[in-house]
Amino acid sequence: MKLMLKTVEEFSRRHRYDINPSKSSCIRVNPKSPYPSPDFILEGSRIPLDTSTAHLGVYRNTKCKVNTKDKIELGRRTAYSLMGAGFNGKNGLKQSVKARLWSTFVVPRMLYALEVLPYSQADLKALEAFQ
Repeated sequence: MKLMLKTVEEFSRRHRYDINPSKSSCIRVNPKSPYPSPDFILEGSRIPLDTSTAHLGVYRNTKCKVNTKDKIELGRRTAYSLMGAGFNGKNGLKQSVKARLWSTFVVPRMLYALEVLPYSQADLKALEAFQ
Protein backbone atom coordinates (compact mmCIF):
# COMPACT_ATOMS: atom_id res chain seq x y z
CA MET A 1 0.00 0.00 0.00
CA LYS A 2 2.84 2.36 0.79
CA LEU A 3 4.34 1.67 -2.63
CA MET A 4 1.00 2.53 -4.23
CA LEU A 5 0.88 5.83 -2.35
CA LYS A 6 4.41 6.65 -3.50
CA THR A 7 3.39 5.90 -7.09
CA VAL A 8 0.37 8.20 -6.74
CA GLU A 9 2.57 11.02 -5.40
CA GLU A 10 5.09 10.66 -8.23
CA PHE A 11 2.38 10.49 -10.88
CA SER A 12 0.64 13.59 -9.52
CA ARG A 13 3.91 15.52 -9.51
CA ARG A 14 4.75 14.41 -13.03
CA HIS A 15 1.35 15.42 -14.41
CA ARG A 16 1.10 18.55 -12.24
CA TYR A 17 -2.06 18.02 -10.26
CA ASP A 18 -2.64 18.04 -6.52
CA ILE A 19 -4.11 15.32 -4.36
CA ASN A 20 -5.80 16.62 -1.25
CA PRO A 21 -4.69 14.39 1.65
CA SER A 22 -7.47 15.72 3.89
CA LYS A 23 -10.06 14.24 1.50
CA SER A 24 -8.35 10.85 1.45
CA SER A 25 -9.21 8.03 3.82
CA CYS A 26 -8.48 4.34 4.32
CA ILE A 27 -10.80 1.54 5.36
CA ARG A 28 -9.46 -1.46 7.15
CA VAL A 29 -11.43 -4.38 5.77
CA ASN A 30 -10.51 -6.81 8.54
CA PRO A 31 -10.64 -4.65 11.70
CA LYS A 32 -10.46 -7.69 14.01
CA SER A 33 -6.97 -8.56 12.83
CA PRO A 34 -4.44 -8.77 15.69
CA TYR A 35 -1.83 -6.86 13.71
CA PRO A 36 -1.71 -3.10 14.24
CA SER A 37 -2.62 -1.02 11.23
CA PRO A 38 0.29 0.78 9.60
CA ASP A 39 0.32 4.53 9.16
CA PHE A 40 -0.24 5.55 5.57
CA ILE A 41 1.32 8.86 4.59
CA LEU A 42 0.37 10.86 1.51
CA GLU A 43 2.37 13.99 0.71
CA GLY A 44 3.63 14.32 4.27
CA SER A 45 0.31 13.96 6.09
CA ARG A 46 -1.18 10.85 7.66
CA ILE A 47 -4.25 9.33 6.03
CA PRO A 48 -6.90 8.60 8.69
CA LEU A 49 -8.53 5.20 9.08
CA ASP A 50 -12.32 5.43 8.73
CA THR A 51 -15.16 2.96 9.09
CA SER A 52 -16.89 4.14 5.89
CA THR A 53 -16.08 6.29 2.90
CA ALA A 54 -17.35 7.15 -0.58
CA HIS A 55 -15.41 6.89 -3.82
CA LEU A 56 -17.04 7.81 -7.13
CA GLY A 57 -20.47 7.55 -5.53
CA VAL A 58 -19.85 4.06 -4.15
CA TYR A 59 -20.15 3.91 -0.37
CA ARG A 60 -17.88 1.39 1.30
CA ASN A 61 -17.66 0.34 4.92
CA THR A 62 -15.74 -2.24 6.90
CA LYS A 63 -18.50 -4.82 6.47
CA CYS A 64 -18.55 -4.47 2.64
CA LYS A 65 -22.34 -4.78 2.63
CA VAL A 66 -24.77 -3.21 0.20
CA ASN A 67 -27.11 -0.66 1.70
CA THR A 68 -30.20 -1.74 -0.21
CA LYS A 69 -32.46 0.88 1.34
CA ASP A 70 -30.24 3.69 0.06
CA LYS A 71 -30.12 2.14 -3.43
CA ILE A 72 -33.91 1.87 -3.58
CA GLU A 73 -34.27 5.42 -2.28
CA LEU A 74 -31.91 6.65 -4.99
CA GLY A 75 -33.95 4.86 -7.66
CA ARG A 76 -37.17 6.31 -6.26
CA ARG A 77 -35.73 9.85 -6.21
CA THR A 78 -34.58 9.43 -9.81
CA ALA A 79 -38.08 8.33 -10.83
CA TYR A 80 -39.60 11.29 -8.96
CA SER A 81 -37.28 13.66 -10.79
CA LEU A 82 -38.79 12.46 -14.08
CA MET A 83 -42.36 13.18 -12.94
CA GLY A 84 -42.22 16.76 -14.21
CA ALA A 85 -41.45 15.48 -17.72
CA GLY A 86 -44.68 13.47 -17.85
CA PHE A 87 -43.42 10.22 -16.37
CA ASN A 88 -46.54 9.78 -14.22
CA GLY A 89 -50.22 9.40 -14.99
CA LYS A 90 -52.04 8.59 -18.23
CA ASN A 91 -51.83 12.08 -19.71
CA GLY A 92 -48.05 12.09 -19.81
CA LEU A 93 -45.68 10.19 -22.04
CA LYS A 94 -46.43 6.98 -23.94
CA GLN A 95 -45.86 3.71 -22.11
CA SER A 96 -43.01 2.75 -24.44
CA VAL A 97 -41.25 6.05 -23.71
CA LYS A 98 -41.80 5.59 -19.96
CA ALA A 99 -40.34 2.09 -20.11
CA ARG A 100 -37.35 3.39 -22.06
CA LEU A 101 -36.79 6.19 -19.51
CA TRP A 102 -37.07 3.68 -16.67
CA SER A 103 -34.49 1.34 -18.18
CA THR A 104 -32.21 4.17 -19.30
CA PHE A 105 -32.14 6.39 -16.20
CA VAL A 106 -33.68 4.83 -13.11
CA VAL A 107 -32.35 1.26 -13.23
CA PRO A 108 -28.69 2.11 -14.01
CA ARG A 109 -28.63 4.75 -11.31
CA MET A 110 -30.09 2.34 -8.78
CA LEU A 111 -27.81 -0.56 -9.73
CA TYR A 112 -24.61 1.49 -10.04
CA ALA A 113 -21.63 -0.30 -8.46
CA LEU A 114 -23.58 -3.35 -7.31
CA GLU A 115 -21.25 -5.51 -9.38
CA VAL A 116 -18.33 -4.68 -7.07
CA LEU A 117 -20.18 -5.16 -3.77
CA PRO A 118 -21.33 -8.50 -2.34
CA TYR A 119 -25.09 -8.73 -1.90
CA SER A 120 -27.41 -11.35 -0.43
CA GLN A 121 -30.65 -12.93 -1.62
CA ALA A 122 -32.62 -10.56 0.62
CA ASP A 123 -30.94 -7.58 -1.07
CA LEU A 124 -31.80 -9.00 -4.50
CA LYS A 125 -35.44 -9.55 -3.53
CA ALA A 126 -35.77 -5.98 -2.24
CA LEU A 127 -34.28 -4.56 -5.45
CA GLU A 128 -36.51 -6.76 -7.62
CA ALA A 129 -39.59 -5.72 -5.64
CA PHE A 130 -38.85 -2.08 -6.38
CA GLN A 131 -38.47 -2.72 -10.10
